[in-house]
Amino acid sequence: MLESNAAERWQRLMDETVLEVFAAMLGCECVPTEPAGAPSDNTARVRFSGALVGECLLLFAAADAAKLAHMFLGEAADDEMAIDAIGELCNVLAGGWKRRLRPPASGAGLSVPSSAFGTPDSRGDLRQCYQFEGAQFAVRLTVKRVKED
Repeated sequence: MLESNAAERWQRLMDETVLEVFAAMLGCECVPTEPAGAPSDNTARVRFSGALVGECLLLFAAADAAKLAHMFLGEAADDEMAIDAIGELCNVLAGGWKRRLRPPASGAGLSVPSSAFGTPDSRGDLRQCYQFEGAQFAVRLTVKRVKED
């Protein structure tokens, strides 16, 4: 389990990352919100390695993943394109969050994003829901080991 001060700092860093990424990539606001209880039909995962060991997981309901893909592509997207879109978003958010950590954790490696249909069984150390343009998703961070100066 994470120490409270580390968890709070990492949560703040993820909030900053999400806000920045959505503004830069999609030109819209994305803010923390309370979970609405929507099912998480689509998941994307990026693993951290090296001075930071863990993973970043994004969870989207199918309709919200389709909305994200539509915003990325500017046209309607099928299920595979929606999965690709949340995989890309997971990669960008994981990298942006990691870069905000102190060295050497900020230099940790990232895996290629993996995506799937369905909800993973694991629980993360940190979980935050976000809302954009009427859609919602959750970020789960699991940190098993971290080295920061």
